Amino acid sequence: MFGFKANLSTQDVLLQLKEEVLETMPKAGENVVMALDIKGAFDNVSHAAIMAGINNTNCGKRTHDYLRDFLSNRTATVGLGELRSDVFHTLCQGTPQGFVISPVLFNVAMIGLANRLKKIQGIQHAMYADDVTIWTTQGSLGEKQERLQEAATCVENYTKEWGLQCSTEKSELLRIGKHPTQATLEVTLEGQHTHEKNMIRILGMWLQSSRKCSHTISLLSKTAEQVGRMINRVS
Repeated sequence: MFGFKANLSTQDVLLQLKEEVLETMPKAGENVVMALDIKGAFDNVSHAAIMAGINNTNCGKRTHDYLRDFLSNRTATVGLGELRSDVFHTLCQGTPQGFVISPVLFNVAMIGLANRLKKIQGIQHAMYADDVTIWTTQGSLGEKQERLQEAATCVENYTKEWGLQCSTEKSELLRIGKHPTQATLEVTLEGQHTHEKNMIRILGMWLQSSRKCSHTISLLSKTAEQVGRMINRVS
């Protein structure tokens, strides 16, 4: 897990992908990356999931009780100008917005998922907030598909246990290789086939099936042109 942790950032995830996926290309076949997105993660994660994660950290009674009280019996009002609604109790889900500790609490809720993914042989994963990236580089395409399906099912089951859901619209597959296998790659998530793309975006970086960076260069060129025009207008 990389998000919201000291001395770790998106660059660490991208570096891991570079070393374990882009630099280990087989002469024939491909490495496969699967990018999964958890829908409305911070708003919908159950407080039970957070407390279950806290219970497994051995954080001590004082910290445990503080976090339990922090999440319990929260109230809110709705305001419009000087008008205010009556106070009501919020749902037992979601991390409170605007609090420094909220991202950490979400990480705690996801520890269980990270531990389950570690038990699946032949895959590697990186979790940053609500983005889960999974990849496999060993065996035939059929073996890779089986591993990815097991991982996708693992993520789907875990999220359902704690009131979450994977976004099938934002979940994608990418094959990267010099001479990729022509067979179809099928991984099912939430009852739907995960889309296979020629390029996917992971934490701001575009990965292309060809291993090239032409799309990124094209985007940078367009941005540079736009900035150049703006400078010309004001100079």
